[in-house]
Amino acid sequence: MNTSSTSHIPSGACEFQFIHSSGPGGQHVNKTSTAVELLVTIERLELDAYTLRRLKQLQANRISKLGILVVQASNHRSQLKNRQQALNR
Repeated sequence: MNTSSTSHIPSGACEFQFIHSSGPGGQHVNKTSTAVELLVTIERLELDAYTLRRLKQLQANRISKLGILVVQASNHRSQLKNRQQALNR
């Protein structure tokens, strides 16, 4: 998605799940869920037909059979920062 556009994700189209982050994490590894999965129901995005078709083509490997786009973010140790990163993607 283009981050320079003024995109809006309707609140009813997305859901966040917090999961354990993989890799090194110091003393809190496997104790806190800092990685984020953003689940977006693409049919609820209110996109025109061309944009919806293009999204499905470009992100086919991230869209489930139920039409859920899954965006993962785990670069930061903070849930808030990972959540923002997922939204930006």
